[in-house]
Parts: sequence; C-alpha cells; structure tokens
Amino acid sequence: MTVEHSKYSGDNPDTPTTQDIDSSRLQLLLALSPAVIYTCRPDGDYGATFISENIRKQLGYEPSDFIADSGFWASKIHPEDRSRVFESLPKLFRTGNSIHEYRFLHKDGIYRWMRDELILLKDQDGKPLEIVGSWMDISERKVLEDNLRDSQAHLEEAQKIAHLGSWHWDVLSGEIFWSDEVFRIFGVDSQTFSPTYKSFLDCIHPEDRGCVDEAVQRAVKERVPYGIDHRIVQPDGSIRYVYEQGRVTYSEDGEPVHMVGTVLDITDRKRAEAIIQGRLDSLTRPEADTVGLSFENLFDLDEIQKVQDAFAKATGVASITTDTNGRPITKPSNFCRLCRDIIRKTEKGLTNCMYSNAVLGRVNPNGPIMQPCSSCGLWNGGASIMVGDRHIANWLIGQVRNEQQDDERMLAYAREIGVNEERFRAALAEVNVMSNEQFSQICQALFLMAKQLSTLAYQNVQQARAIHDRDEIEEALRESEEKFKLLLNSTAEAIYGLDTEGKCTFCNPACIEMLGYERMSDLLGKNMHDLIHHHRLDGTEYPEEECKIYKAFRRDEGVHVDDEVLRRADGSSFVAEYWSYPMRKKNEVIGSVVTFLDITERKWAEEALRENDRIKTEFVKTVAHEFRTPLTAIQGFSELLLMNNQQISLEEQEQSLRYIYERSLLLSDMVDDMLDIARIESGAALSIKMSLCQVAEIFRQVEPFFKAQPSQHRLDVTLADENTLLNVDKGKMGQVLENLLSNAVKFSPAGSLVQIRGDLVEKSYQISVTDQGIGMTPEQVEKIFDKFYRADASDTAVSGIGLGMNIVKNIVEAHGGRIWLESELNRGSTVSFTLPLAQEIDN
Repeated sequence: MTVEHSKYSGDNPDTPTTQDIDSSRLQLLLALSPAVIYTCRPDGDYGATFISENIRKQLGYEPSDFIADSGFWASKIHPEDRSRVFESLPKLFRTGNSIHEYRFLHKDGIYRWMRDELILLKDQDGKPLEIVGSWMDISERKVLEDNLRDSQAHLEEAQKIAHLGSWHWDVLSGEIFWSDEVFRIFGVDSQTFSPTYKSFLDCIHPEDRGCVDEAVQRAVKERVPYGIDHRIVQPDGSIRYVYEQGRVTYSEDGEPVHMVGTVLDITDRKRAEAIIQGRLDSLTRPEADTVGLSFENLFDLDEIQKVQDAFAKATGVASITTDTNGRPITKPSNFCRLCRDIIRKTEKGLTNCMYSNAVLGRVNPNGPIMQPCSSCGLWNGGASIMVGDRHIANWLIGQVRNEQQDDERMLAYAREIGVNEERFRAALAEVNVMSNEQFSQICQALFLMAKQLSTLAYQNVQQARAIHDRDEIEEALRESEEKFKLLLNSTAEAIYGLDTEGKCTFCNPACIEMLGYERMSDLLGKNMHDLIHHHRLDGTEYPEEECKIYKAFRRDEGVHVDDEVLRRADGSSFVAEYWSYPMRKKNEVIGSVVTFLDITERKWAEEALRENDRIKTEFVKTVAHEFRTPLTAIQGFSELLLMNNQQISLEEQEQSLRYIYERSLLLSDMVDDMLDIARIESGAALSIKMSLCQVAEIFRQVEPFFKAQPSQHRLDVTLADENTLLNVDKGKMGQVLENLLSNAVKFSPAGSLVQIRGDLVEKSYQISVTDQGIGMTPEQVEKIFDKFYRADASDTAVSGIGLGMNIVKNIVEAHGGRIWLESELNRGSTVSFTLPLAQEIDN
C-alpha cells in the first residue's frame, strides 16, 4: 500500500490537522488488519455506513458496493445461512454483542466462510446509535475442522473392525470410501475402480441385488442397522459370498449423513456348508423300524448342550431341548429370571410351561411353530426333531417380548399364579425385547438346525446298525477326531486345552505360532500358567492361585479378560484378550478350553486415540485463550477510537492505534503458524525461496527483535566466519532465529544472559541459542518438537499455541539441516541447528 504525503507551507490554510493525520493512520492500520471493520445502521435494512479498504483483499468488492446498496450485504449471504443470520440479530439488541459464522459470496463466485462479530453502540439514554462489526475470513479453519472431524470418525470406526473390510459412505455427496480389504474381496483394483453406490450394486450377483438394495434403503428409512449375506461377482466371473452389515448416522435435522459398515468374506464357510449338506443328502434312509429310539441314544448330550448354549448366546433367546411331552432333556440355556425363578417356581406356572412346551413341539414339517407362551404370554418358538416318521424331541426357544405384549394382562397372570407383583414386574422389565421379524428369522434358523439334527439322527441310526465290530467303531472315532482337528487347525484364533492341573492337553497351530514356539510338543504337558501367564501387565508376579484362566475348571465358570499379558518363548510379552470355559464329560469338569488373541495393536490404537483427544482439547483451549486476549484489546481500543471522543489525547490515540496494529500482527502470525502446520500435515512442502547469502545477512533479519527487547536481558552474539555462504530462505531463517530467541527470553529470568553462537562444523554451519532459564526435564525435551506441545501448558501468562518449535524443525529440515535441544532442569537450555554450506548443496 502506498501512502502519499503532500508538501505544505506552514501558513497554508490546507495544512492537515492532527485529526487528519490520525485518520490517515487509522485507515492504514485498518487496511493492514486481517479483519474487515465496518459500521452500519442499527435499524431498517442495516445499511452500511463505513467499510474498511481491506474489503477488496478479503472479498474482492469495493467499499462503495456496500454503502451504495443497502441490500448488497444480505444478497451475498448463502441462501441456506441467510435466515439464520437475521434471526440472530435480535440478540445484539438484547446483549449488546453478537457473533455468528456464515458463508458469503466472494466476487470470484466462490463462497467463503466468514466470522462476523458485532457490537451495538448506544447513547446515554440507551438508544442504539450504530453497529460496529469485525469481519474475518475463516474458510481455511473450516476446512481444517471438517478434515479433523472426518479423520476422527474414521479412526473410531476402525477400532471396531478386526480382520474385516470396512467402508464409509457420504450419503450427501455420494462418495464412498473402501478399505484395501474390500477392494481385495471384490477383486477390483483400488487405483482404477471408483466405488459408488451404483458400482457397488453392479458387483452384486443379479439374483441378490434387489435384496441388498432393499436392506440398505430400509436401514436409511427406518434408522436400524442391517446385516445380510449375499453373493458378489468378481471381474473374472468368480462368485464369492460375503456378510455385509452397516449403520447410518444422521444430522441434527434428522437427515442421513453417513453410513459405515463392514464386509466379511464368508466364501469358505459357505462352501463347507454346501459340502456338509451334500454329504447329508447322500446318506440313505435308516430302516423303517424306529421303535424304542430316543434322543439320548442318538446324540452326546454334552455336545448338544454346547450347541444349545452357543445358539442361545448368539441369538439372545432362551433355549431348551425337551422330549415329546415337554419334559426337559438338556439344561436351560439363557433362561430369563422371570421364567426360571418366578413362574416355574409355582406349581401352576410350571404346569402351564410344560403344556406350552408340548404344544410348541408338535410335528410341523413345513417350518417352525411360533406363539405366545400359555403361561405368561412371552413369545416362544419350537421345531421338532424326527427319526424317519418318529417324533423323538423338541428344540424350543423364546422368552422374548415385543410391542404386542400387554403388561397389565401379564401382571394379572402374576396374581393368578400367586407371585409378588412387584417382583414379577421387575423381572418382566429384564426380559429381552425383540421385533417379530427378528424373532421369526431366529425361528427359521432353529427349524433348519433341527432339520439338520433330524438328518444326523438318521445317519447315527444307520451307522449304529452298520457297525458290528471294534475296528469300525475305532475308525468312526478317528474320523470324528480328524474333523475336530480340521476345525481346530483352520481357525486363526489361538486355542489350547487344559486338564484340571493346568497342564496343556492340546493346542492348535495358531496358538503355537502366536506364543513363538516351534512345535506342539513344546507346550503339551506343560503348566501353562508357569509357562506363559506368570506375570501381570505391570510386571509383578501373578500367583497361580489367582489365575483367572484356571477359574474355568476350578469354579466351573466361564471367564473373559482383555487386560492381561501372555509370555512368548523368547521372553517377550503381548497384551491378550482371552476366553476360558470349562470342559465337561458326563457332567464332570475335566478341564477347560482357552481361546486368546493378541490385542497389542488394538491397545496402542486406543491409547493413541485418547492422547489425540487430549492434545486436541489442550490445543483448542490454548488457541481460544491466545486469540481472545488480543481480540478483546483490539475491540476495546477500536470502540474507543470510533466513538471519536474529543477527550482522548493525541498521544493516547497513537498508543491505542499502535496497540491495535501490534495485536493484529500477533494474530496474523498465529494464523500463519497454523496454516504452515496444516500445509505440512496435508503433505504439501513449505514454500522455501532459496538464495545465496552470508551468515551475517541472516542475523540482520532479527535486528528488529534485538532492538525491541527491553533491557532486562543481556544478549551476546558471537559469529565465527560470519561471511560463510549459505543457500537459504532468509525470511524463514529469520523466523527460526526469532522463535528461538523469543523462547529464550520468555523462559529465562530478567537480567540473565542469552547467548547466540555461530561456528563452522565440518561441512555445515552450526548456530546455537543458549539461555539461563528454567530448563526442561528429559520427558519435555523428547516432546519439544511435537505439534501443539507446550513445556508448561499450565502457565497461561506465557503466550503461544505450541506450534513454533514444530515449524522451526520443519523449516530447518527443509533446508537439509538438523535441529536438537540440550537442557537441564533449572540450568537453562541450548537449541542448536545446522545448515549445509552452499557448495555442499550445489554439489
């Protein structure tokens, strides 16, 4: 900006007054400020009466555009923001100030985010005189905020995913993000394939495409997660099976914003199911005579109990196997307290339950039976198990509620069977709630599994009548063991078995590999607590009598833990999540089965997330504090000057304007720091303009800093070989030196010495800044170059937002140099950095 001064004679009546000079100075400061200053009328259309000249730089318009057309400002506000802006204006007249952010159309046709801060000026009677506003472009800050929110959302979702492909769909923009695993499952190249909802549907098998689209649309409309099995067709024509699930997030207005989910490749599982079904279909029917057969004769009840327990746990329903009269064969699985401890404890309630069990188990070859329990009205389902045309057992599930249950009718039943109503009501509230659709799907799965058991019963009968000698029986046992080994060896989870003394009885390959051993014999017969579980997470000894894994066979109870460590063969350890469940034979606990996973990376990710949240919170607090202080001063002094109070002396006016100017430069520096960091984080290189210069020229960049320092500190500068040539960006090097000197002054006591040294060191020039300040601990030294780190964040009297040293490090490294810090608590600090000599860079 050029400021022209005319020459006047002392007697010239047109000689500018002091007020004219002050006005020119104010206009200059306003033009250099990062914020546009304006005034407008406090009523009507809020027409502008003054706009600072820097409006041209900020938005490309002329001040006269706003002053000549009272509706100009409102016409350029984004249509989606306009009503919100005007609705917030009444607050200004209630409180005297108002702040809002909105999008405003730049002259180049692109909307910019603006922060608009207004103050209402009133006369002595409280009547509004004028509105004074400060307008600042915050578009880059908004972009940073959006990027931070997106990254945080992706990270949170990633913690929930284990060995699955994940995806993220921006419903508004239509953009879809796939993880590398999803591209692999779909058999497409991430470099050439652009995932969109349409291209995703195109990958789905034509027969399944409609069901998948319907499930997604229902999830969006009804706000419920979805999960579905379906086929996909890879580019080479291969068909794979996947299990896909997803959920939708919504805006405050209730509109769908994002959908996130996972894709699991279940092709191998589907193929195994097809093979098993084929084998079952190939079996011949048993002989017609099925008299005398019972469920107990055909199946190992311990194995059936495990299957029943697992089904109940996975689906959230109660489960039991009964004979054809409704009498239990297996132990109840997942029974609710209402049925187990209240209704079935009464004679009438138990009788009704037995009758309901018998009704549910009646033969129905076409599907499961679903109906409310005749005892209390909870929904139940059942499927019959057959051998030929003989009905041998029922598999029953239920004890769930839906929206159709009448609580008052159920309480009336409580009175009928003579139980306490309050106790009945409390237990009723604990019953699992499930939609009819979901329960129906579970019943369909039950029917298929019961049908499989019926088929297996045929097989067992046929095999039992065909095996006549010991060799055939042993072969059948070997085949069963091979199937068990196949299942054990094919899983990626580590599994081992224990006897009642804690010794290993079996282990799978995943267990051997995860623990760092070479062969199964390294573990078999060994006390597993002594071998892999003898220390806690904090390194202290873990007594065997407190071992949670052993609770499974000592107390006959399942255990799940995710905060203990297991030891490898080489002595290293890892954080493990494990499950330990008892093994039984003929209702006697004979040991336990332990399954575990290495969750070290998951724990690291959780810790990194917590640290990220902490740093973000500290940064926001620091930035708010650092911006608020100068802004408050600028607002106060600007308001004072704009009132044009004749009682303010010229000296006071000049001091106020200088203070405004200095604080605006401070704000500009902080914004520049944040933008530098944003560019570095985005992968963009710092803008470095290299030129040959002598060391002495670099130090001339900070001469204003030396002159501006008060006399409380002594500065000692010693430069060896100051004519040494360096190839550097002088401005950036000045920024480095000023930052280091500023820190040395801020963190050292008045009267202390600050030394600057420059020396030739091998093929570099080394510059060091030494102070006699408070120093740092080794932990602080390690973090000093991290983003947002402040050595003493609790001292709000020391300004700064924790970006300076990180920027300094990036500038030095961009020049091919290195930087380090040496410090001792209460003994001062020395920051040193090197720069390559000019000829080294040229070479």
